[in-house]
Amino acid sequence: MAVEAVGEIFTGIFRFLFRILTEVLLEFLLKGTGYFICRPFSKNINPDGFKVVIAGFAFWVLMFIVALKVFNFVQVDKCLDSGGSYNYQTKTCVHQS
Repeated sequence: MAVEAVGEIFTGIFRFLFRILTEVLLEFLLKGTGYFICRPFSKNINPDGFKVVIAGFAFWVLMFIVALKVFNFVQVDKCLDSGGSYNYQTKTCVHQS
């Protein structure tokens, strides 16, 4: 009986956290960003529409790709600043000894 009560409490907590996470992810990150992208192009844009979600999703995918490119650039720059040479084929920093 006590185990069932604890299980129900944890289930309720996880449902609550999942709901908050999905609402924040969907509403704010996808729809919010998509709305701000689509709004200058159309005054009749539906904030809950499919175009808004796709625009928001495309934006975040693009930001992820840009972040990966910037990270790679920073790694190469760190290597060169420390006096090494960067091997682009193996993606490693080579220091001359």
